Amino acid sequence: MSAETDGRRFAYASGYTPLPDRKTFIPEIARERHEEFTRISGFKPGIHIGDFGSKWPDFLMNGGGYVSQFVSERVISALEREGVEILDITEFPIESIAGCRAKLADAPRYFVLEAPPELVPDWRAMNVPINVDGKPILRPYPKPWPPRPFIYRKDTWSGRDLVSEHPRTMVCGTTKLFVSDRIRQMAEKEKWSNVMFEGIGFHSNPNL
Repeated sequence: MSAETDGRRFAYASGYTPLPDRKTFIPEIARERHEEFTRISGFKPGIHIGDFGSKWPDFLMNGGGYVSQFVSERVISALEREGVEILDITEFPIESIAGCRAKLADAPRYFVLEAPPELVPDWRAMNVPINVDGKPILRPYPKPWPPRPFIYRKDTWSGRDLVSEHPRTMVCGTTKLFVSDRIRQMAEKEKWSNVMFEGIGFHSNPNL
């Protein structure tokens, strides 16, 4: 499940600056460099909105940084109402808008939604060489990279409605969401805007 800007109708995030009292979602190895960039650029903590779009979506695509997308309070409320298991929820306010026609006063509250991590890529099925520990050999990167389709092992999915990738093989992080057909049906019923569902390799249908 991912956000996709629809015909430039929806606002999008060009990036974000972590808040001091929230998760950063920035890998430890990149944190010092990111903090130096933030200091030099003068960016204030919060979500930075880009220069197009006139409507606020339920799934706000993030074009910069380590968060895949921000989701609206409406999405969070629906998931909680249906008892969907969530790993964590972190609110991020909008800090700046650069040329976007959507009005800040109309913006919903946005959050980073994290799901329990469990999916493991099926490197063999994607013809990616692995070492003796079963980890992919990515130096040099196999061609094409990333593989299409990107396939995950079905036996690593517990059946949860909302999951992310397992930490030991994580490519996308816990903010890249994978969902069951139940969540896809919820999205259609609730009319969540700016959300796209793609198959992940072990299903022929566009859902987990």
